Amino acid sequence: MRRFVEQVRNGPWLAAVLLLTACVGRPLPPTARAEPPSWLDQLPASKENLCAIGLSGPTYYPEDAVANSKAQAFTELARGIQVRVKSDMEIRQRGESSGASEVTVEELSAFMTEVVVKLAQVRSQWVNSGGFPTRGERGTVYTLVCMPLAMSAAEMGQKVQGRLPVANPRLPLLLKHTEAVMKEWTQ
Repeated sequence: MRRFVEQVRNGPWLAAVLLLTACVGRPLPPTARAEPPSWLDQLPASKENLCAIGLSGPTYYPEDAVANSKAQAFTELARGIQVRVKSDMEIRQRGESSGASEVTVEELSAFMTEVVVKLAQVRSQWVNSGGFPTRGERGTVYTLVCMPLAMSAAEMGQKVQGRLPVANPRLPLLLKHTEAVMKEWTQ
């Protein structure tokens, strides 16, 4: 056995194995061979879900591109929620004569953003296999994430319970306002 190990170590076997492993590129995940999905051009039209797309260019490790794309999709979804909540709440507050509201725009925006990140789910991912130059380089990853809008305050409370970093004594009030805002979005 010792003689065999010495032959492999000193012989051409090691060079051949190293050469073969260096020439083999990292294969893309199985989903990379598919045509680009329709959601790359237009988000799914739905009043039941709020969706966003994340994108990551190729990385040395393909799993990093997948994770980066997912994180970017969640960031885009949260950013969209913040803008929408702020504009809706400011319009609503302008319509109120007293100007006093139970919940501030910033408080509701921050809470809803946190809820979105906790409740949103990855719906689909697509990796460019290199045959679609208009979709980026080979290994570019796209991720579609969506959050259901048709959810009651009770359902939301159950799903976010224990997932929020700190207990908020105003949670029932925030959930009530979140439910109202989300209902408006579905109409």
